[in-house]
Amino acid sequence: MVNHTSDVQMAIQDLLVSLNDAETGRRGYVLTGESNYLAAMDAAVAKSSSIVRHLDELTQDNPVQQVNFLAVEQVVNDRLEVFKQTARLGGAGQDDSVRALERSKGLATSTQLSKVVAEMMAEESRLLDLRKQATAAADWEATALLIAGSIATILLLLWAYRILRQYA
Repeated sequence: MVNHTSDVQMAIQDLLVSLNDAETGRRGYVLTGESNYLAAMDAAVAKSSSIVRHLDELTQDNPVQQVNFLAVEQVVNDRLEVFKQTARLGGAGQDDSVRALERSKGLATSTQLSKVVAEMMAEESRLLDLRKQATAAADWEATALLIAGSIATILLLLWAYRILRQYA
């Protein structure tokens, strides 16, 4: 379960990196007008969509994270739609429309994304702490059982030795 929590945290980080790559491509296009930035943005958008699906699979076992995931999914889809509109408008040569689109939706979506991702990470950190405590308790129990088993084995061997000496 500790590994599962790490997988969820890693997927969240991968999503943020992918969205940042898409944003970098979008901004590069807005600044330069060069279409190679749109290609980089499109690749990052496809990767982000894949990561969102993976994150959904990873959080199926946690109702709290499913609520958080739905919020993340909505914000990510909004952001991906901005990226797609940038590609459409940019391909049509409407650079002013691209800039207006960012002014109207960009900052609000990025702020909302930061908020919902922070909530997901906080929940995973809480789960990680609980799972580490459970692992530590299980380790302690296993150690105690090993020690008790070793003592019992030594006592049985001493008892067997005593019996053998008595009849020998």
